[in-house]
Amino acid sequence: MLFDRVSRTDPSPRAHEGETSFVFLNRVNTPFWDEVRRALEAWFGRYPAAEQDELRRRFRSKIEGQHRAAWWELYLHELFTRLGYEIELHPALPDSSARPDFRLRRGDSDLLAEATVVFSGIVAGDGGRGAPAWLVEAIDTVQAPGFFVMVKTVERRGSERLKRREVAGPIQAWLNGLDSDKATAAYEANGELPRYRLRCRGWEVSFEAVSVAPAARGETGHRVYGGGPAMGGYVDDIEQLYDKLRDKAGRYGRPDVPLLIAVLCTSGFMESLDIEQALYGREAVEITGSGAGESRLVRQPNGFWYYGNAPVNQRVSAVITGVGLHPASVGRAAPSLWLNPWANYPFAEQWPFSEFTATQRGQVLHQDRSPNMAELFGLSEDWPGKEPFPRD
Repeated sequence: MLFDRVSRTDPSPRAHEGETSFVFLNRVNTPFWDEVRRALEAWFGRYPAAEQDELRRRFRSKIEGQHRAAWWELYLHELFTRLGYEIELHPALPDSSARPDFRLRRGDSDLLAEATVVFSGIVAGDGGRGAPAWLVEAIDTVQAPGFFVMVKTVERRGSERLKRREVAGPIQAWLNGLDSDKATAAYEANGELPRYRLRCRGWEVSFEAVSVAPAARGETGHRVYGGGPAMGGYVDDIEQLYDKLRDKAGRYGRPDVPLLIAVLCTSGFMESLDIEQALYGREAVEITGSGAGESRLVRQPNGFWYYGNAPVNQRVSAVITGVGLHPASVGRAAPSLWLNPWANYPFAEQWPFSEFTATQRGQVLHQDRSPNMAELFGLSEDWPGKEPFPRD
C-alpha cells in the first residue's frame, strides 16, 4: 500500500515547517483525507504490479520533488486508463536508450507520453524577511472564527524563535477584544484594519485583522493565518516551463508517433498566459509610430515550438498541463491540452479537456471545455467532502 496501516489520531492541518506532503497525507486524520487516501490506494492497486515498488518508494520520499513526480505519474496512469488506453510503462525505443513514462494505445491510436514536474514561484526576494514557519503555525492555533490574521511586517528578528504561547496568547487576547461587524464597518468607512504589534524577546511583528464574511463565520476548517507579509521578487514560471520542456524534448530520438509531455505545474502563480508564452512565444508591445497610442501587441518568435523564423521541437506533438492539481482536487481541477500546429506527427486524440493551439502567425486559439472530472474518475460530485479540517 502507499500509506501505512495505522490508527490515525491527528486531524491538524499540515505544519508550515518540516512536514513533507507525504508525511502530512500519511498522518492526517479527518474523513476528508481518509477519502483522498482511499482513492489513491485504489489507483495504486490498478498500477502495474511489477512497477509498484519503485513508484511507492518515490511517493513516500521525503524529497518533495520525488513525491510530487510519483503522484503525477500515478494520476496520469489513472487518467489515461479512464480515457480508455492500454498502457505500457517505460517502453523501449528504437533510436534512444531513454524511455518515456508511458506508451498509450487505443484503437488505431499510438502515442508516447512523458511526465515531469515544474517548481517555480518567487525566485528573488527581500532577503528572507517573510514570516517564519513557526510564527505561522502559532497563529493557526488561535481560535478566531470571525477573523483572519495577516502578518503585515516583521520589523525586528530576535536571535531565537518564540514559544507558541508567546505568540498565540497575545494575539488571542487582541482578537477577543474585537468585533467583526465593527471592524468591517470601519474598513468600509476609512479603509483601516485593526492592528496589533507584538514585541517579545527581540522580535517585533505587526499584524492586521481581516473580518471573515458574515455567512462564513464559524465555519469548520477556518485557518486563522491569512497571509503576509508582502514580499518582493520576480516569478520565472515562463522560463522554468520553457527550460523543462527543452530538457525533455530531445531525449527520445525521433519517434514515429506523437509525443506528449505532461507537466504538473506546482507554482501558485502559473496561469494559462504563462504556458501560452512558453510554448508559442512571449508577448511584447511594439511601438509602430511616434504618436501617442501607436503600438500593438505582438508575439515574439521565442517559444518552445517556434523560435527565430521557423518551427522547432516538432517531435513534441502536444503538452498537457496540470495547474491547481493535487490529491484532493482531482475531482474538480482538469488538465489543459496544448497542441503543436507544426508537429511532425499531429496530436489527433479526442480528449475532453480545454484545448489550445496557434495559427501560423502565432495567434492562440482556445476551445474551452468543462469536463466532469469527478465522473471521469468515478468519484462522487462532492468528493472528498467539504471540510478538510473540521473543528469540533
